[in-house]
Amino acid sequence: MPLIEFSYSPPFGLSNGHLQTIFPAVFRRVPVVTTTRRRIETPDGDFLDLDEACGNQSDRLVVISHGLEGESRNACVQGMAAAFFRAGWNVVAWNLRGCSGESNRLLR
Repeated sequence: MPLIEFSYSPPFGLSNGHLQTIFPAVFRRVPVVTTTRRRIETPDGDFLDLDEACGNQSDRLVVISHGLEGESRNACVQGMAAAFFRAGWNVVAWNLRGCSGESNRLLR
């Protein structure tokens, strides 16, 4: 049983999956919801950057991961973060190594 149930019908003119991918990448603007950055130092001497929106008085937390060579500030991540935050969840969007705007200390 899914945690969240929804139904989806594409907007007029965007029934093609390619258009659904390209349109928001070009035209969608989403405000940044995850405004607090926390850096975790890893045991190997490197770090991970986490962006948080944790103002809700809730014990529910969602962790969002961006796509290949993306970052936590991308519109798709922030759109998901905003939807969960409005629904009362706390949100953490984590950046893969090298994707937070600062190069990591180690190559791997």
